Amino acid sequence: MSASRCLMGVLFASFLLTTVAPQCLAWSRYQAEQSSVPSGARVLVPTPQRSLIAPKIANKEKAAVAKAVEQHGGKALGVAAVEGGYKVRLLLPEGRLKTVFVEL
Repeated sequence: MSASRCLMGVLFASFLLTTVAPQCLAWSRYQAEQSSVPSGARVLVPTPQRSLIAPKIANKEKAAVAKAVEQHGGKALGVAAVEGGYKVRLLLPEGRLKTVFVEL
């Protein structure tokens, strides 16, 4: 039993080395050829920061959410700026969804 297990292990390793490994190596070479960035180089991509974009809007959104939760209760799910104020989507304690308009 032990000899057959050993033979199966050797055959499986041989299979991996002859079929799977060359395909993986070919794929990694293909990816390296397609890459326009040389290996070892760092790519710096700027990430937008919300605080730099419009901090006043974020503060107004927070104020609108706080006012809506104070008046109607529940949990705020989202907020959107509309003409004249904000629409706040609330999940009320009884499980209903409610959209309220908040003027600031």
